[in-house]
Amino acid sequence: LVSSLTTAGTLFKAFHSTRRIGEVRRIMRLLESHLTLTRLLLNCKEPSTPVYLLEQALCGRITGGTSSNDPGRMRSDPVDVLAAYVTSTKLGHIVPVEAMKVLYSLCASLSLFESSPSMLIGHLSNPEATVNSLVRIVQNPYEDIDLRISVWNFISLAVDTEPALASLLVTGSFKAPSSKGKEKEESVSSKTSSAIEVVSVTMEQWKDLWDANPRVLA
Repeated sequence: LVSSLTTAGTLFKAFHSTRRIGEVRRIMRLLESHLTLTRLLLNCKEPSTPVYLLEQALCGRITGGTSSNDPGRMRSDPVDVLAAYVTSTKLGHIVPVEAMKVLYSLCASLSLFESSPSMLIGHLSNPEATVNSLVRIVQNPYEDIDLRISVWNFISLAVDTEPALASLLVTGSFKAPSSKGKEKEESVSSKTSSAIEVVSVTMEQWKDLWDANPRVLA
C-alpha cells in the first residue's frame, strides 16, 4: 500500500509526459482510493494499541517515488511524497486533499505515544519549502476550499504535537545551534509569511470571510 502511494507520482509523471490520458486517469483514481484507504486505516486505530506496521512504513523510506523537493532521489520518504501530493497542481483536487488528510491522521496517530517513534519534519527533504507551500495554500483565497481547510487542520494539530514543525510554522524559521554554541536563526525568506501571520490577517478580516467562506473560520 505504501509503496503504491510513493510510486504513483512517478508513474503519473511518466504517463502524463507521454500524453497517455487513459493511464493518467487510472493512476489518479488508484491513488485517490489508496490515500482514502490509508487514512481510514490510521483513523480506525485504537489509542492503546502499539505502532502499526502501516505507521512504521509511512515513517520509513521507499525505493523510488517523488520527493517534494528532490525528484532525483532514489529512495523517498512517504511523508515527503505525501507533502508533494498536497502541493501538486496536476493531480486534480481530490488527491491533494486526501494526501493532507493522511498526513493529519498520521500526525494524530503518532502523537498518542509519549515517545513518538518519529517526527514528521525529519522526513521532509526541505521542511522550509514544504511549510512555505502549505502557508501559501491557506493564504490563497482562490485555492480549493477543502484543501485550505485540510491544511489548516493539519497546521493546528502540528502546532500541538510537533514541536520542531510548530516552530517553523509559527516563526517561519529554524533556530539551529551555531559553532559557538549559541542559537543561530536561519530565516526562510524575508518575504515569506508564517502561519501565525496568516492567522492574524484572517482574524482581522473575519467579517468578510464569514460572508464569503465561513468554513475557513469554522
